[in-house]
Amino acid sequence: MKNKLHLSLILAACSFNAFATSSAGNIDDFDGEFTDYTIQRGTETIPMQVYASLYPGDRIEISGNHYVDIIQCGEIHKITHKDSPYPVQSKECKVIGLTDNIWLALKDFAKYVLTIAHNPSVGVHLPKSEEESLAMPILDRTFRVIPSIKAGERALALQWSGGKSPYQVKITTAEKEVLWQTEAKVPSVKTEKIHFKAEHTYWIIITAANSAKYPLKREFEAVAKLPNYPAQLQDNALPENMRRTLQAAWLAEPNRVKWSFEAYQQVFDIADNYGPARELREALGY
Repeated sequence: MKNKLHLSLILAACSFNAFATSSAGNIDDFDGEFTDYTIQRGTETIPMQVYASLYPGDRIEISGNHYVDIIQCGEIHKITHKDSPYPVQSKECKVIGLTDNIWLALKDFAKYVLTIAHNPSVGVHLPKSEEESLAMPILDRTFRVIPSIKAGERALALQWSGGKSPYQVKITTAEKEVLWQTEAKVPSVKTEKIHFKAEHTYWIIITAANSAKYPLKREFEAVAKLPNYPAQLQDNALPENMRRTLQAAWLAEPNRVKWSFEAYQQVFDIADNYGPARELREALGY
């Protein structure tokens, strides 16, 4: 039996030390996958990382029809496969930009940079076939803590694994009143907008075609407010997609695991068009 890959939020100060003396910028966004890019640093090959620091002399190699955005002197530059291998050059920032100042402030929040760690996650088993039981890792990993989301009228993105389609999916109150339901042919769905009341408990109930007697049932609660983000993560001068991704990563940090379901919701919609958010969504979903 193989345990699932899990999200590891680690200390990686170099990733946010964007404008240290020797740094020449940072990765901001990219399409495709991490494996579509490499960074050549002298004789060393550096794998692509979310918000990785760049240094003079680095060469960014881009495979296929992909692109990467880099931040230098507060400006974003798009580098395509036509520019590959792209030589990184240092720039003298005559006037340090507001974005640069935020990068400097964020270096202390480097532990919220995400990586996908190939380490076993205790007690969480990811089904590999339709013959295995239904599982919802984003909620299964919270263990004894009830997952929480912010109350209000909102749609939820749901993802699960195992079982055979079609799936019957329901959102109910604690009293089993059905608020929304649908049939899905794939193990993911987005609900219509549902009004979730603060301090109320709700259930997600998913039934697979081959296990009608054993539906997956997961509880979550709606609360009036989220935890207060650190001030640096609330600054509206930070690019919106970056700010939202960092806030979600902060929510999903291990000592706030009850908020990982909320974190998944926050990055879901921006993930298709923003590489770091996509990596976070993938990590949280599995």
